[in-house]
Amino acid sequence: MLSFDDFIPILGECGPYQRRVLLYACILVIPTGAHIFAQVFLAAGTDHWCSNPPQWEVQNCTQFNNTSECEAAKKNALIPTGAKCSRYDLAFDSVDFSANLNATDYTNTTSGCEDGWTYDRSQYTRTIIQDYDLVCERKTLPDMAQSIFAAGFLTGSFVFGWLSDWLGRQITVFIAVGCTAFFGTVVAFSPNFIMYCAIRFLLAASVMGLYFVAFVCATEYVGPSKRTLVGVLMADAFALGYMLLAVLAYFIRDWQTLELIISVPVFLLFAFIPLFPESARWLLTRGEIQKAKPILEKAAKCGKVTIPLSLYDQADSIKIKNPEKDAENEGERAPSYIDILRYPNVRWRTLNMMFNWFVNNMVYYGISLSTASLGGNEFVAAFCSAAVEIPAYTSSLFEIEKWGRRVPLCVYLIVGGVACIATIWIPLGAWRITVAMIGKFSLSASYGVVYIYAAELFPTPVRSIGLGLCCMASHLSGIVTPMILSLGLVIWAPLPLLIFGVLSIIAALLALLFPETMGQPLQETMEESEAFGKKKKHDVEQKPPSKTKDGVGYDRISMDDINEEKKLSNGGNDDHVQVNGTQDNGQNGGNEDNNVNA
Repeated sequence: MLSFDDFIPILGECGPYQRRVLLYACILVIPTGAHIFAQVFLAAGTDHWCSNPPQWEVQNCTQFNNTSECEAAKKNALIPTGAKCSRYDLAFDSVDFSANLNATDYTNTTSGCEDGWTYDRSQYTRTIIQDYDLVCERKTLPDMAQSIFAAGFLTGSFVFGWLSDWLGRQITVFIAVGCTAFFGTVVAFSPNFIMYCAIRFLLAASVMGLYFVAFVCATEYVGPSKRTLVGVLMADAFALGYMLLAVLAYFIRDWQTLELIISVPVFLLFAFIPLFPESARWLLTRGEIQKAKPILEKAAKCGKVTIPLSLYDQADSIKIKNPEKDAENEGERAPSYIDILRYPNVRWRTLNMMFNWFVNNMVYYGISLSTASLGGNEFVAAFCSAAVEIPAYTSSLFEIEKWGRRVPLCVYLIVGGVACIATIWIPLGAWRITVAMIGKFSLSASYGVVYIYAAELFPTPVRSIGLGLCCMASHLSGIVTPMILSLGLVIWAPLPLLIFGVLSIIAALLALLFPETMGQPLQETMEESEAFGKKKKHDVEQKPPSKTKDGVGYDRISMDDINEEKKLSNGGNDDHVQVNGTQDNGQNGGNEDNNVNA
Protein backbone atom coordinates (compact mmCIF):
# COMPACT_ATOMS: atom_id res chain seq x y z
CA MET A 1 0.00 0.00 0.00
CA LEU A 2 1.22 3.49 -0.85
CA SER A 3 2.44 5.25 2.28
CA PHE A 4 3.19 8.88 3.06
CA ASP A 5 6.71 7.76 3.96
CA ASP A 6 7.23 7.02 0.26
CA PHE A 7 6.91 10.77 -0.42
CA ILE A 8 9.22 11.93 2.38
CA PRO A 9 12.43 11.56 0.30
CA ILE A 10 10.85 13.89 -2.28
CA LEU A 11 9.03 16.42 -0.09
CA GLY A 12 11.63 16.40 2.65
CA GLU A 13 11.13 15.55 6.31
CA CYS A 14 10.05 19.11 7.08
CA GLY A 15 9.79 20.95 3.79
CA PRO A 16 8.12 24.32 3.17
CA TYR A 17 4.61 22.85 3.06
CA GLN A 18 5.13 20.83 6.24
CA ARG A 19 6.47 23.91 8.03
CA ARG A 20 3.35 25.80 6.98
CA VAL A 21 1.12 23.05 8.41
CA LEU A 22 3.17 23.12 11.63
CA LEU A 23 2.72 26.89 11.88
CA TYR A 24 -1.07 26.57 11.49
CA ALA A 25 -1.13 23.80 14.09
CA CYS A 26 0.80 25.96 16.59
CA ILE A 27 -1.64 28.84 16.04
CA LEU A 28 -4.57 26.51 16.67
CA VAL A 29 -3.25 25.31 20.03
CA ILE A 30 -2.35 28.71 21.51
CA PRO A 31 -5.88 29.19 22.98
CA THR A 32 -5.70 25.79 24.69
CA GLY A 33 -3.03 26.97 27.13
CA ALA A 34 -5.16 29.98 28.07
CA HIS A 35 -8.31 27.93 28.66
CA ILE A 36 -6.66 25.17 30.67
CA PHE A 37 -5.25 27.58 33.26
CA ALA A 38 -7.98 30.23 33.06
CA GLN A 39 -9.48 29.30 36.43
CA VAL A 40 -6.33 30.59 38.15
CA PHE A 41 -7.85 34.02 37.49
CA LEU A 42 -11.53 33.19 37.04
CA ALA A 43 -11.61 31.84 40.60
CA ALA A 44 -9.02 34.14 42.15
CA GLY A 45 -9.42 34.46 45.90
CA THR A 46 -10.47 37.78 47.42
CA ASP A 47 -11.07 38.97 50.96
CA HIS A 48 -14.67 38.74 52.17
CA TRP A 49 -16.84 39.31 55.25
CA CYS A 50 -20.50 39.22 56.25
CA SER A 51 -22.72 41.84 54.63
CA ASN A 52 -24.57 44.42 56.69
CA PRO A 53 -28.12 43.55 57.76
CA PRO A 54 -30.89 45.34 55.78
CA GLN A 55 -31.74 47.42 58.85
CA TRP A 56 -28.24 48.97 58.83
CA GLU A 57 -28.15 49.58 55.11
CA VAL A 58 -30.92 52.19 55.29
CA GLN A 59 -29.30 54.10 58.14
CA ASN A 60 -27.50 57.26 56.98
CA CYS A 61 -23.82 57.98 57.35
CA THR A 62 -24.02 61.74 57.81
CA GLN A 63 -21.71 61.65 60.80
CA PHE A 64 -18.84 60.37 58.59
CA ASN A 65 -16.78 62.24 56.02
CA ASN A 66 -17.53 59.71 53.26
CA THR A 67 -19.30 56.42 52.57
CA SER A 68 -16.09 54.39 52.80
CA GLU A 69 -15.51 55.47 56.38
CA CYS A 70 -19.11 54.65 57.24
CA GLU A 71 -18.89 51.16 55.73
CA ALA A 72 -15.62 50.49 57.53
CA ALA A 73 -17.23 51.50 60.83
CA LYS A 74 -20.19 49.19 60.23
CA LYS A 75 -17.79 46.33 59.44
CA ASN A 76 -15.81 46.93 62.65
CA ALA A 77 -18.99 47.00 64.71
CA LEU A 78 -20.53 43.93 63.08
CA ILE A 79 -17.62 41.57 62.41
CA PRO A 80 -15.39 39.96 65.07
CA THR A 81 -11.68 40.62 64.44
CA GLY A 82 -10.42 38.45 61.55
CA ALA A 83 -13.75 36.70 61.03
CA LYS A 84 -14.83 35.98 57.44
CA CYS A 85 -17.79 33.69 57.93
CA SER A 86 -19.51 35.01 61.05
CA ARG A 87 -20.89 38.22 62.61
CA TYR A 88 -22.21 39.26 66.00
CA ASP A 89 -25.71 37.97 66.61
CA LEU A 90 -27.39 41.28 67.37
CA ALA A 91 -31.09 42.12 67.48
CA PHE A 92 -30.83 44.46 64.50
CA ASP A 93 -34.45 45.63 64.80
CA SER A 94 -33.67 47.20 68.15
CA VAL A 95 -29.91 47.89 67.95
CA ASP A 96 -29.19 50.78 65.62
CA PHE A 97 -25.82 51.44 64.12
CA SER A 98 -23.76 54.30 65.53
CA ALA A 99 -20.12 55.31 65.35
CA ASN A 100 -19.54 54.30 68.96
CA LEU A 101 -21.42 50.98 68.82
CA ASN A 102 -19.70 48.11 70.65
CA ALA A 103 -21.46 44.84 69.75
CA THR A 104 -20.01 43.02 72.77
CA ASP A 105 -22.08 45.27 75.02
CA TYR A 106 -25.15 43.46 73.64
CA THR A 107 -23.91 39.91 72.88
CA ASN A 108 -20.88 37.68 72.76
CA THR A 109 -22.44 35.13 70.43
CA THR A 110 -21.99 35.01 66.68
CA SER A 111 -24.02 33.71 63.76
CA GLY A 112 -23.43 32.96 60.10
CA CYS A 113 -23.57 35.44 57.25
CA GLU A 114 -27.35 35.32 56.87
CA ASP A 115 -27.41 38.35 54.56
CA GLY A 116 -24.59 37.18 52.28
CA TRP A 117 -21.06 38.47 51.91
CA THR A 118 -19.28 41.62 50.92
CA TYR A 119 -16.12 41.24 48.84
CA ASP A 120 -12.95 43.25 48.50
CA ARG A 121 -12.98 44.28 44.84
CA SER A 122 -9.77 46.30 44.83
CA GLN A 123 -7.81 43.49 43.09
CA TYR A 124 -10.53 41.74 41.08
CA THR A 125 -13.79 43.45 40.21
CA ARG A 126 -15.57 40.14 39.64
CA THR A 127 -14.67 36.47 40.02
CA ILE A 128 -16.78 33.31 40.10
CA ILE A 129 -16.13 33.19 43.85
CA GLN A 130 -17.86 36.54 44.22
CA ASP A 131 -20.69 35.84 41.79
CA TYR A 132 -21.52 32.37 43.13
CA ASP A 133 -20.53 33.01 46.78
CA LEU A 134 -17.95 30.22 46.84
CA VAL A 135 -16.69 31.02 50.33
CA CYS A 136 -16.94 29.60 53.85
CA GLU A 137 -18.84 26.29 53.61
CA ARG A 138 -18.57 26.45 49.81
CA LYS A 139 -14.88 27.37 49.62
CA THR A 140 -13.81 23.97 48.22
CA LEU A 141 -16.22 24.15 45.28
CA PRO A 142 -13.76 25.96 42.95
CA ASP A 143 -11.39 23.01 43.31
CA MET A 144 -14.26 20.64 42.57
CA ALA A 145 -14.98 22.66 39.43
CA GLN A 146 -11.38 22.19 38.32
CA SER A 147 -11.62 18.44 38.94
CA ILE A 148 -14.70 18.32 36.72
CA PHE A 149 -12.79 20.34 34.13
CA ALA A 150 -9.94 17.79 34.26
CA ALA A 151 -12.46 14.97 33.78
CA GLY A 152 -13.36 16.69 30.53
CA PHE A 153 -9.79 16.12 29.30
CA LEU A 154 -10.20 12.38 29.68
CA THR A 155 -13.53 12.47 27.83
CA GLY A 156 -12.18 14.70 25.07
CA SER A 157 -9.19 12.47 24.37
CA PHE A 158 -11.54 9.54 23.77
CA VAL A 159 -14.24 11.36 21.80
CA PHE A 160 -12.10 13.51 19.55
CA GLY A 161 -9.56 10.73 19.04
CA TRP A 162 -12.36 8.56 17.71
CA LEU A 163 -13.77 11.39 15.59
CA SER A 164 -10.40 12.16 14.02
CA ASP A 165 -9.94 8.54 12.93
CA TRP A 166 -13.52 8.33 11.64
CA LEU A 167 -14.09 11.72 10.02
CA GLY A 168 -10.53 12.84 9.41
CA ARG A 169 -8.25 15.45 10.96
CA GLN A 170 -9.52 18.56 9.18
CA ILE A 171 -13.22 18.22 9.95
CA THR A 172 -12.44 17.20 13.54
CA VAL A 173 -10.34 20.35 13.96
CA PHE A 174 -13.32 22.30 12.60
CA ILE A 175 -15.59 20.71 15.22
CA ALA A 176 -13.06 21.24 18.03
CA VAL A 177 -12.54 24.91 17.13
CA GLY A 178 -16.31 25.49 17.03
CA CYS A 179 -16.91 23.74 20.35
CA THR A 180 -14.02 25.56 22.06
CA ALA A 181 -15.24 28.95 20.88
CA PHE A 182 -18.91 28.20 21.61
CA PHE A 183 -18.56 26.65 25.07
CA GLY A 184 -15.91 29.19 26.07
CA THR A 185 -18.32 32.01 25.19
CA VAL A 186 -21.36 30.40 26.78
CA VAL A 187 -19.58 29.66 30.07
CA ALA A 188 -19.15 33.41 30.60
CA PHE A 189 -22.93 33.70 30.92
CA SER A 190 -23.43 30.78 33.32
CA PRO A 191 -26.31 31.73 35.64
CA ASN A 192 -25.14 29.48 38.47
CA PHE A 193 -22.25 27.35 39.64
CA ILE A 194 -23.72 24.05 38.43
CA MET A 195 -24.10 25.39 34.90
CA TYR A 196 -20.58 26.79 35.08
CA CYS A 197 -19.15 23.35 35.92
CA ALA A 198 -21.21 21.56 33.24
CA ILE A 199 -20.20 23.91 30.44
CA ARG A 200 -16.56 23.95 31.56
CA PHE A 201 -16.58 20.16 31.34
CA LEU A 202 -17.63 20.38 27.68
CA LEU A 203 -15.08 23.14 27.12
CA ALA A 204 -12.29 20.96 28.52
CA ALA A 205 -13.22 18.10 26.19
CA SER A 206 -13.16 20.53 23.24
CA VAL A 207 -9.81 22.04 24.24
CA MET A 208 -8.24 18.61 24.56
CA GLY A 209 -9.65 17.63 21.17
CA LEU A 210 -8.28 20.78 19.53
CA TYR A 211 -4.77 20.25 20.88
CA PHE A 212 -4.74 16.53 20.20
CA VAL A 213 -5.94 16.62 16.59
CA ALA A 214 -3.74 19.58 15.61
CA PHE A 215 -0.76 17.80 17.17
CA VAL A 216 -1.51 14.55 15.38
CA CYS A 217 -1.94 16.18 11.98
CA ALA A 218 1.26 18.19 12.28
CA THR A 219 3.17 15.09 13.37
CA GLU A 220 1.81 13.04 10.48
CA TYR A 221 3.19 15.50 7.94
CA VAL A 222 6.84 15.41 9.00
CA GLY A 223 9.51 12.75 8.81
CA PRO A 224 10.73 10.69 11.76
CA SER A 225 13.70 12.89 12.64
CA LYS A 226 11.51 16.02 12.86
CA ARG A 227 8.81 14.73 15.18
CA THR A 228 10.74 15.86 18.22
CA LEU A 229 10.70 19.36 16.75
CA VAL A 230 6.92 19.15 16.38
CA GLY A 231 6.50 18.09 20.00
CA VAL A 232 8.68 20.91 21.33
CA LEU A 233 7.10 23.63 19.16
CA MET A 234 3.57 22.53 20.01
CA ALA A 235 4.43 22.54 23.72
CA ASP A 236 5.94 26.00 23.30
CA ALA A 237 2.75 27.23 21.60
CA PHE A 238 0.75 25.87 24.53
CA ALA A 239 3.02 27.72 26.98
CA LEU A 240 2.64 30.87 24.88
CA GLY A 241 -1.13 30.69 25.38
CA TYR A 242 -0.59 30.38 29.13
CA MET A 243 1.71 33.40 29.10
CA LEU A 244 -0.85 35.38 27.08
CA LEU A 245 -3.49 34.54 29.69
CA ALA A 246 -1.37 36.07 32.47
CA VAL A 247 -0.92 39.27 30.46
CA LEU A 248 -4.64 39.56 29.66
CA ALA A 249 -5.62 38.85 33.27
CA TYR A 250 -3.39 41.68 34.45
CA PHE A 251 -5.43 44.19 32.44
CA ILE A 252 -8.83 42.47 32.72
CA ARG A 253 -10.02 41.87 36.29
CA ASP A 254 -13.58 40.77 35.47
CA TRP A 255 -13.91 37.03 35.00
CA GLN A 256 -16.70 37.20 32.41
CA THR A 257 -14.81 39.70 30.27
CA LEU A 258 -11.60 37.67 30.54
CA GLU A 259 -13.41 34.48 29.53
CA LEU A 260 -14.95 36.23 26.53
CA ILE A 261 -11.58 37.71 25.51
CA ILE A 262 -9.92 34.27 25.37
CA SER A 263 -12.95 32.59 23.76
CA VAL A 264 -14.50 34.88 21.14
CA PRO A 265 -11.26 35.29 19.11
CA VAL A 266 -11.20 31.50 18.73
CA PHE A 267 -13.96 31.95 16.14
CA LEU A 268 -11.32 33.64 13.98
CA LEU A 269 -9.51 30.31 13.77
CA PHE A 270 -12.18 29.17 11.33
CA ALA A 271 -10.25 31.25 8.80
CA PHE A 272 -7.34 28.81 9.18
CA ILE A 273 -9.40 25.67 8.61
CA PRO A 274 -9.24 25.88 4.77
CA LEU A 275 -5.47 26.40 5.07
CA PHE A 276 -5.10 23.48 7.49
CA PRO A 277 -5.14 20.46 5.17
CA GLU A 278 -6.46 17.00 5.74
CA SER A 279 -3.74 14.58 6.76
CA ALA A 280 -2.35 13.04 3.57
CA ARG A 281 -1.00 10.19 5.66
CA TRP A 282 -4.50 9.45 7.01
CA LEU A 283 -5.97 9.53 3.48
CA LEU A 284 -3.30 7.23 2.07
CA THR A 285 -3.78 4.80 4.93
CA ARG A 286 -7.48 4.62 4.06
CA GLY A 287 -6.63 4.06 0.41
CA GLU A 288 -8.11 7.40 -0.71
CA ILE A 289 -5.35 8.15 -3.20
CA GLN A 290 -7.36 10.59 -5.31
CA LYS A 291 -8.11 12.79 -2.29
CA ALA A 292 -4.51 12.70 -1.12
CA LYS A 293 -3.03 13.45 -4.55
CA PRO A 294 -3.99 17.18 -4.74
CA ILE A 295 -2.54 17.73 -1.26
CA LEU A 296 0.68 15.96 -2.16
CA GLU A 297 0.97 17.89 -5.41
CA LYS A 298 0.43 21.16 -3.55
CA ALA A 299 3.17 20.21 -1.09
CA ALA A 300 5.48 19.36 -4.00
CA LYS A 301 4.72 22.66 -5.73
CA CYS A 302 5.40 24.56 -2.51
CA GLY A 303 8.76 22.81 -2.18
CA LYS A 304 9.53 23.25 -5.91
CA VAL A 305 9.87 19.52 -6.46
CA THR A 306 8.07 17.03 -8.69
CA ILE A 307 6.47 13.77 -7.63
CA PRO A 308 7.06 11.10 -10.29
CA LEU A 309 3.87 9.55 -11.65
CA SER A 310 5.40 6.12 -11.17
CA LEU A 311 5.09 6.59 -7.42
CA TYR A 312 1.30 6.71 -7.62
CA ASP A 313 1.35 3.48 -9.58
CA GLN A 314 2.35 1.71 -6.39
CA ALA A 315 -1.23 2.06 -5.23
CA ASP A 316 -2.24 -0.55 -7.78
CA SER A 317 0.54 -2.97 -6.91
CA ILE A 318 -0.06 -6.00 -4.75
CA LYS A 319 1.88 -6.15 -1.54
CA ILE A 320 3.89 -9.40 -1.35
CA LYS A 321 3.49 -10.95 2.05
CA ASN A 322 5.81 -13.30 3.87
CA PRO A 323 4.04 -16.70 3.93
CA GLU A 324 6.04 -17.89 6.93
CA LYS A 325 5.18 -14.75 8.86
CA ASP A 326 1.52 -14.99 7.94
CA ALA A 327 1.38 -18.59 9.08
CA GLU A 328 3.11 -17.65 12.31
CA ASN A 329 0.63 -14.85 13.00
CA GLU A 330 -2.55 -16.75 12.11
CA GLY A 331 -2.78 -18.35 15.51
CA GLU A 332 -1.69 -15.30 17.49
CA ARG A 333 -4.20 -13.29 19.46
CA ALA A 334 -4.12 -9.52 19.79
CA PRO A 335 -2.10 -8.22 22.75
CA SER A 336 -4.13 -7.03 25.74
CA TYR A 337 -3.85 -5.76 29.30
CA ILE A 338 -3.70 -9.38 30.45
CA ASP A 339 -0.26 -9.73 28.88
CA ILE A 340 1.07 -7.01 31.19
CA LEU A 341 -0.41 -8.73 34.24
CA ARG A 342 1.00 -12.14 33.34
CA TYR A 343 4.65 -11.12 33.69
CA PRO A 344 5.75 -9.95 37.17
CA ASN A 345 8.63 -7.75 36.02
CA VAL A 346 6.58 -6.11 33.29
CA ARG A 347 3.66 -5.69 35.69
CA TRP A 348 5.77 -3.98 38.34
CA ARG A 349 7.46 -1.78 35.74
CA THR A 350 4.06 -0.72 34.37
CA LEU A 351 2.71 0.20 37.80
CA ASN A 352 5.89 2.13 38.59
CA MET A 353 5.70 4.04 35.30
CA MET A 354 2.01 4.82 35.79
CA PHE A 355 2.86 6.20 39.23
CA ASN A 356 5.58 8.38 37.71
CA TRP A 357 3.17 9.80 35.12
CA PHE A 358 0.56 10.32 37.84
CA VAL A 359 2.99 12.26 40.03
CA ASN A 360 4.47 14.26 37.15
CA ASN A 361 1.07 15.50 36.04
CA MET A 362 -0.15 16.09 39.60
CA VAL A 363 2.77 18.26 40.69
CA TYR A 364 2.88 20.09 37.35
CA TYR A 365 -0.76 21.15 37.58
CA GLY A 366 -0.57 21.62 41.32
CA ILE A 367 2.16 24.26 40.98
CA SER A 368 0.49 25.85 37.96
CA LEU A 369 -2.90 26.21 39.66
CA SER A 370 -1.52 27.60 42.91
CA THR A 371 0.71 30.42 41.65
CA ALA A 372 -1.54 32.97 43.44
CA SER A 373 -0.53 31.49 46.81
CA LEU A 374 3.20 32.05 46.24
CA GLY A 375 3.11 35.67 47.26
CA GLY A 376 4.32 38.64 45.29
CA ASN A 377 2.57 39.64 42.11
CA GLU A 378 0.39 36.70 41.10
CA PHE A 379 0.30 37.83 37.47
CA VAL A 380 4.09 37.84 37.26
CA ALA A 381 4.18 34.46 38.99
CA ALA A 382 1.74 32.98 36.47
CA PHE A 383 3.69 34.43 33.55
CA CYS A 384 6.97 33.01 34.87
CA SER A 385 5.29 29.66 35.51
CA ALA A 386 4.43 29.49 31.81
CA ALA A 387 7.72 30.90 30.54
CA VAL A 388 9.92 28.31 32.30
CA GLU A 389 8.24 25.52 30.35
CA ILE A 390 9.86 26.56 27.07
CA PRO A 391 13.50 25.99 28.16
CA ALA A 392 12.43 23.00 30.28
CA TYR A 393 10.98 21.05 27.34
CA THR A 394 14.01 21.84 25.20
CA SER A 395 16.70 21.04 27.76
CA SER A 396 15.30 17.62 28.66
CA LEU A 397 15.81 16.39 25.10
CA PHE A 398 19.54 17.13 25.28
CA GLU A 399 20.02 15.77 28.79
CA ILE A 400 18.63 12.32 28.04
CA GLU A 401 20.98 11.86 25.10
CA LYS A 402 23.98 12.60 27.31
CA TRP A 403 23.08 11.08 30.68
CA GLY A 404 20.49 8.48 29.76
CA ARG A 405 16.90 8.31 30.99
CA ARG A 406 16.99 7.08 34.56
CA VAL A 407 19.38 9.61 36.12
CA PRO A 408 17.83 12.77 34.59
CA LEU A 409 14.33 11.57 35.51
CA CYS A 410 15.40 10.94 39.09
CA VAL A 411 17.25 14.28 39.37
CA TYR A 412 14.39 16.30 37.87
CA LEU A 413 11.85 14.70 40.23
CA ILE A 414 14.04 15.18 43.31
CA VAL A 415 14.70 18.83 42.48
CA GLY A 416 11.01 19.37 41.89
CA GLY A 417 10.07 17.65 45.13
CA VAL A 418 12.65 19.50 47.22
CA ALA A 419 11.51 22.80 45.68
CA CYS A 420 7.90 22.08 46.66
CA ILE A 421 8.84 21.27 50.25
CA ALA A 422 11.24 24.20 50.52
CA THR A 423 8.55 26.73 49.59
CA ILE A 424 6.69 25.82 52.79
CA TRP A 425 9.33 27.57 54.91
CA ILE A 426 10.18 30.39 52.51
CA PRO A 427 8.25 33.61 53.19
CA LEU A 428 5.82 34.87 50.58
CA GLY A 429 7.52 36.91 47.90
CA ALA A 430 10.16 36.79 45.19
CA TRP A 431 12.29 34.04 46.72
CA ARG A 432 9.33 31.74 47.16
CA ILE A 433 8.27 32.33 43.55
CA THR A 434 11.85 31.63 42.39
CA VAL A 435 12.06 28.30 44.22
CA ALA A 436 8.60 27.30 43.00
CA MET A 437 9.62 28.08 39.41
CA ILE A 438 12.67 25.84 39.82
CA GLY A 439 10.24 23.10 40.79
CA LYS A 440 8.01 23.90 37.82
CA PHE A 441 11.00 23.80 35.46
CA SER A 442 12.06 20.40 36.81
CA LEU A 443 8.60 18.86 36.57
CA SER A 444 8.11 20.18 33.04
CA ALA A 445 11.49 18.76 32.01
CA SER A 446 10.72 15.40 33.61
CA TYR A 447 7.74 15.11 31.28
CA GLY A 448 10.12 15.05 28.32
CA VAL A 449 12.07 12.24 29.96
CA VAL A 450 9.25 10.06 31.26
CA TYR A 451 7.50 10.19 27.89
CA ILE A 452 10.34 8.63 25.93
CA TYR A 453 11.36 6.36 28.84
CA ALA A 454 7.95 4.71 28.95
CA ALA A 455 7.97 3.98 25.22
CA GLU A 456 11.39 2.34 25.49
CA LEU A 457 10.53 0.21 28.52
CA PHE A 458 7.37 -1.39 27.14
CA PRO A 459 7.84 -4.29 24.71
CA THR A 460 6.47 -3.94 21.20
CA PRO A 461 3.33 -6.11 21.63
CA VAL A 462 2.00 -3.93 24.47
CA ARG A 463 3.79 -0.63 23.90
CA SER A 464 0.65 1.21 22.83
CA ILE A 465 -1.36 -0.36 25.65
CA GLY A 466 1.29 0.56 28.22
CA LEU A 467 1.50 4.16 27.05
CA GLY A 468 -2.28 4.35 27.08
CA LEU A 469 -2.33 3.25 30.71
CA CYS A 470 0.24 5.93 31.56
CA CYS A 471 -1.84 8.59 29.81
CA MET A 472 -4.92 7.47 31.72
CA ALA A 473 -2.97 7.74 35.00
CA SER A 474 -1.92 11.30 34.16
CA HIS A 475 -5.51 12.31 33.33
CA LEU A 476 -6.75 10.82 36.60
CA SER A 477 -4.17 12.83 38.54
CA GLY A 478 -5.60 15.96 36.92
CA ILE A 479 -8.91 15.12 38.59
CA VAL A 480 -7.27 14.45 41.97
CA THR A 481 -4.97 17.50 42.03
CA PRO A 482 -7.65 20.15 42.77
CA MET A 483 -8.92 17.97 45.61
CA ILE A 484 -5.43 17.96 47.14
CA LEU A 485 -5.23 21.72 46.75
CA SER A 486 -8.49 22.04 48.68
CA LEU A 487 -6.84 20.31 51.65
CA GLY A 488 -4.83 23.48 52.12
CA LEU A 489 -8.09 25.35 52.73
CA VAL A 490 -9.59 22.98 55.27
CA ILE A 491 -6.62 21.33 57.05
CA TRP A 492 -3.25 23.08 56.70
CA ALA A 493 -2.20 25.61 54.05
CA PRO A 494 1.21 24.02 53.20
CA LEU A 495 -0.21 20.47 53.11
CA PRO A 496 -0.62 20.32 49.27
CA LEU A 497 3.01 21.38 48.75
CA LEU A 498 4.15 18.77 51.26
CA ILE A 499 2.16 16.06 49.46
CA PHE A 500 3.52 17.12 46.07
CA GLY A 501 7.08 17.18 47.35
CA VAL A 502 6.96 13.82 49.12
CA LEU A 503 5.28 12.06 46.18
CA SER A 504 7.80 13.57 43.77
CA ILE A 505 10.74 12.31 45.83
CA ILE A 506 9.15 8.86 46.16
CA ALA A 507 8.63 8.74 42.39
CA ALA A 508 12.29 9.74 41.90
CA LEU A 509 13.54 6.92 44.11
CA LEU A 510 11.27 4.41 42.41
CA ALA A 511 12.57 5.59 39.03
CA LEU A 512 16.01 4.27 40.04
CA LEU A 513 14.52 0.77 39.87
CA PHE A 514 13.94 1.11 36.14
CA PRO A 515 16.62 -0.41 33.90
CA GLU A 516 18.52 2.08 31.74
CA THR A 517 17.36 1.98 28.11
CA MET A 518 19.79 4.35 26.42
CA GLY A 519 21.78 2.41 23.82
CA GLN A 520 19.70 -0.73 24.35
CA PRO A 521 17.64 -2.44 21.66
CA LEU A 522 13.87 -2.32 21.92
CA GLN A 523 12.35 -5.36 23.58
CA GLU A 524 10.35 -7.13 20.87
CA THR A 525 8.69 -9.88 22.94
CA MET A 526 7.11 -10.16 26.36
CA GLU A 527 9.80 -12.66 27.36
CA GLU A 528 12.61 -10.27 26.45
CA SER A 529 10.96 -7.50 28.43
CA GLU A 530 10.50 -9.76 31.45
CA ALA A 531 14.21 -10.64 31.39
CA PHE A 532 15.36 -7.08 30.66
CA GLY A 533 16.88 -5.46 33.73
CA LYS A 534 17.35 -8.73 35.59
CA LYS A 535 20.65 -9.50 33.91
CA LYS A 536 23.87 -7.57 34.08
CA LYS A 537 24.20 -4.67 31.72
CA HIS A 538 27.04 -6.43 29.86
CA ASP A 539 24.83 -9.45 29.20
CA VAL A 540 21.99 -7.35 27.95
CA GLU A 541 24.21 -5.38 25.60
CA GLN A 542 25.72 -8.51 24.10
CA LYS A 543 22.40 -10.29 23.69
CA PRO A 544 21.20 -10.00 20.09
CA PRO A 545 17.57 -8.98 19.73
CA SER A 546 15.02 -11.67 18.99
CA LYS A 547 13.05 -12.13 15.79
CA THR A 548 15.83 -10.87 13.48
CA LYS A 549 16.67 -13.33 10.75
CA ASP A 550 19.39 -11.26 9.11
CA GLY A 551 21.43 -10.52 12.20
CA VAL A 552 20.42 -6.88 12.24
CA GLY A 553 19.41 -5.54 15.65
CA TYR A 554 16.80 -3.00 16.55
CA ASP A 555 17.87 0.50 17.50
CA ARG A 556 16.72 2.04 20.73
CA ILE A 557 13.64 4.14 20.36
CA SER A 558 14.05 7.90 20.11
CA MET A 559 11.70 10.77 20.79
CA ASP A 560 11.06 10.86 17.08
CA ASP A 561 9.48 7.40 17.12
CA ILE A 562 7.32 7.77 20.21
CA ASN A 563 4.39 9.30 18.42
CA GLU A 564 4.24 6.14 16.31
CA GLU A 565 3.57 4.02 19.39
CA LYS A 566 1.56 6.12 21.83
CA LYS A 567 -2.20 5.47 21.90
CA LEU A 568 -4.80 3.53 23.79
CA SER A 569 -8.17 4.79 22.86
CA ASN A 570 -7.54 6.95 19.84
CA GLY A 571 -6.79 4.19 17.32
CA GLY A 572 -5.21 4.87 13.98
CA ASN A 573 -2.39 4.00 11.66
CA ASP A 574 1.30 4.17 12.31
CA ASP A 575 4.39 4.24 10.20
CA HIS A 576 6.94 1.48 10.11
CA VAL A 577 9.61 1.67 12.77
CA GLN A 578 12.94 2.17 11.05
CA VAL A 579 15.49 -0.57 11.74
CA ASN A 580 19.04 0.31 10.73
CA GLY A 581 17.95 1.05 7.21
CA THR A 582 15.38 -1.76 7.11
CA GLN A 583 11.82 -1.79 8.31
CA ASP A 584 10.30 -3.73 11.17
CA ASN A 585 7.58 -5.97 9.79
CA GLY A 586 5.84 -5.93 13.15
CA GLN A 587 3.78 -2.78 12.92
CA ASN A 588 2.58 -0.91 15.93
CA GLY A 589 -0.94 0.43 15.56
CA GLY A 590 -1.67 3.73 17.15
CA ASN A 591 -2.04 7.40 16.67
CA GLU A 592 0.18 10.11 17.91
CA ASP A 593 -1.23 11.39 21.19
CA ASN A 594 -0.89 14.63 22.99
CA ASN A 595 2.00 15.14 25.32
CA VAL A 596 0.41 17.99 27.38
CA ASN A 597 0.98 18.35 30.77
CA ALA A 598 -3.07 18.17 30.78
